[in-house]
Amino acid sequence: MAQKYLKPRSILLLFSLLLLFLLAVTYKRILSQQHSINPSPDGNYQIIIFAYPSFTSFLPGQGGDASGFLKVIDLNTQNIIYTDNVSKVNDIPTIEWHQDSIVFYH
Repeated sequence: MAQKYLKPRSILLLFSLLLLFLLAVTYKRILSQQHSINPSPDGNYQIIIFAYPSFTSFLPGQGGDASGFLKVIDLNTQNIIYTDNVSKVNDIPTIEWHQDSIVFYH
């Protein structure tokens, strides 16, 4: 019984498709830019807001219309303790820091 092996061209095609899929899924995070940083009053945490690239914002002032995401970082350990999506980076709600929590008000 003869064994069948993938030809190098088939392996290259599969690898290319996998790479294309991974780029399609993650390109926004890879190309995102830091929009703002909000430190906690005690200096132990910070919220970093990132804006996804927007290919439709052509006029000045439209950069804040971009969607994005935020990260809450513990500065003592450099661990990301929370992430969330943001519909518009300029519409970040008021941030209220508490001893053991963060509250976002719209």
